[in-house]
Amino acid sequence: MTFRTGSITSATPAKAMLDLLDTDLAAVGYVRAETALVVGAVTWNVYRSPGTANFFGSDWFFALGYDTTAQTALYSCVFEAWDGTGKLADRFAPSTTGLVPAAGYVNPEAAAALPAGCTLSHLLPTTAFTYAYSALIDRVAIGAWTAATYGRFGWYIGLYDSFYSTADDPFPLVICSIGGAQFIPSSLYGSASREPMTTSASSVNFRVHQGVAKSSGAYTEHLWNVSAAANSYQGGRPWVSRVRLFGRGGQFAFPRGLFRDLWAGPNETGYVSNGDRITWSSGGSAYAGVIYRATQGSSSTPPYPVPILIPEY
Repeated sequence: MTFRTGSITSATPAKAMLDLLDTDLAAVGYVRAETALVVGAVTWNVYRSPGTANFFGSDWFFALGYDTTAQTALYSCVFEAWDGTGKLADRFAPSTTGLVPAAGYVNPEAAAALPAGCTLSHLLPTTAFTYAYSALIDRVAIGAWTAATYGRFGWYIGLYDSFYSTADDPFPLVICSIGGAQFIPSSLYGSASREPMTTSASSVNFRVHQGVAKSSGAYTEHLWNVSAAANSYQGGRPWVSRVRLFGRGGQFAFPRGLFRDLWAGPNETGYVSNGDRITWSSGGSAYAGVIYRATQGSSSTPPYPVPILIPEY
């Protein structure tokens, strides 16, 4: 794993962020399939995770880009295959609604030029902001923020540990916002390249999100307690859990799996802030890293959002 945290102050922050990521992705073992590929108004790098190195045993790809002129917006999308001759992404995580999965529960859309399908983007400030990210050959987790409690964005890009068999969930690949809706487009939290065990159309096919929805807002990792946060078992007590991935959205959300090496842990009002570098200990194990998403929303009524740790090991 490669872990990095720091701050950026740049007139071209998206390009500066991509340059940092590019160096560390290479160190982890990602292979750059395309460099500075200009498509429309965006400049892209395409990365391949070799199947000989990742836990799933198959190549997968993702793209990181920035708006070519201003270089202030960061973009990303994910796909199972890349056509290096035609410069097309294939079997990508879609943004189109109402799709009928093809054989293998895969996105039926034809290979497409970048940006392909569900493309998360975020406008980065030209004033100082703080970031933290960790890269494994299985996934990349990125977080950035401009203040201790707000102005944040976070993405998870890559493989996840599915709750289902390979026959039912043949390729566990996802791009997803982590910790709320501070990204564009706000109506789409994330998408997977497959929709397990589904052969009919639905507006929520391929949709994914991190955590479950609270009644008043974003999909986040919550604990559904019945007492105030400061008095509940999450209030600074030693528990740690991997962050959950859900599919299909709304009240019909179903658990799809677990993000790889992304952790949720204890919180109460004022306990942690974005950017805190801490170590949680639970069950004889230590979990060190940077808090990406601290408390958001109400801390006095359930459900209570919990902080997410981007690990540094």
